[in-house]
Amino acid sequence: MIETNKINVADLISKEVSLDDASSVYKELMSSDTFSTSVISYENLNSPSIEFMSSESVPKISTSKIKVGIIGAGNFASTTMLPILKSLNKDCILAGIVSMKGLTATTMAKEYKIPNVFEDPKQLIESDQVDVVFIFSSHESHAELVQHAIENSKPVYVEKPLSITEDGLNQVEESIFNADDPKLYVGFNRRKTKAIDMLMKHFGNRSEPLSITYRFNVPTLPSNHWTKIKEIGGGRIVGEAIHAIDLASYITGSLPQSVSATSVVHKESNEANEDQVSLAIIFGDGSTASITYFSEGSSLLPKEKIEVHGNNKSVIIEDFMKVRILDDKNDKGKLVKTGKGHLELVSSFFDYVKGASANEFTWKEIKSVNHAALTAQENINSGKFHSIF
Repeated sequence: MIETNKINVADLISKEVSLDDASSVYKELMSSDTFSTSVISYENLNSPSIEFMSSESVPKISTSKIKVGIIGAGNFASTTMLPILKSLNKDCILAGIVSMKGLTATTMAKEYKIPNVFEDPKQLIESDQVDVVFIFSSHESHAELVQHAIENSKPVYVEKPLSITEDGLNQVEESIFNADDPKLYVGFNRRKTKAIDMLMKHFGNRSEPLSITYRFNVPTLPSNHWTKIKEIGGGRIVGEAIHAIDLASYITGSLPQSVSATSVVHKESNEANEDQVSLAIIFGDGSTASITYFSEGSSLLPKEKIEVHGNNKSVIIEDFMKVRILDDKNDKGKLVKTGKGHLELVSSFFDYVKGASANEFTWKEIKSVNHAALTAQENINSGKFHSIF
């Protein structure tokens, strides 16, 4: 009868209060002789949605080509990102570079004809010669550099992870909330692949939660490799497996609600083996993701394999090149020859900076994914589920 407007409950409601103030309502009811009805409003954390930010502000960058400053000149920057940035010469100019090893930055500057080599990352960020900042330095530096870029009103693209600590995450959040027009991208490139685009179209208009399995089969790294040192790389979950957490969140359109992580235990040291890790995540829409990350499998296996099931449909992806799409009537296999989405994500970032498109991310999404990874990293071998909200 309410639905057909035969009963109007609006006149019965005397006030609306937040959940935090609910106790005051009961006190009033007990002390008053009159009848009243109160509505308690609360944020729905069981099924948070992802609403992507729009680019409504007037772009601060007026030049036809964006002047790019690069922090970090290591292997990933030199072999993957710098060639991509160079190829996007219709959008950008490589204007400056800095690295912790000055000689490396000088070498890259000569190779890519970058006019300015800076001595310090903050000097690059503050320079008038730089419009936007790309951060490819070691993981422990990311949060502080992002914070400094935002405080200097510079759009920033940072390679994952944004932060390897909760403190760093909170500091970035504070700088975002205090900024007039913060622009932040995190290098979660896999969501921009052709394979994932095909997956999203196949599961369009779904009505049920999804079941996701994501398997990494990666090379073994020595124990002293910088990515495995917690204070520098953050560990392999925060530093690498976080890709899968973001992708699962993107596929489901929902945020992680709980996470657990377990690992194989070294027999001699009785310590967790981060090269053999399993994660279980529950998302706000009821979807689940099982993520396994190991480095002792056969080298003949795909490095990454994803299976997504739901609504009597399935998609299987191998290394973002082989895609198998199934429903109750069809089983189609396709080969995709595009990369892992780096080019597409950087292009999206430039479009956003210029005001041509919306942001690929929201802060709530970035924070939730990073927080889930940090929680899983801490949770190895405990076998317990912890709420991350």
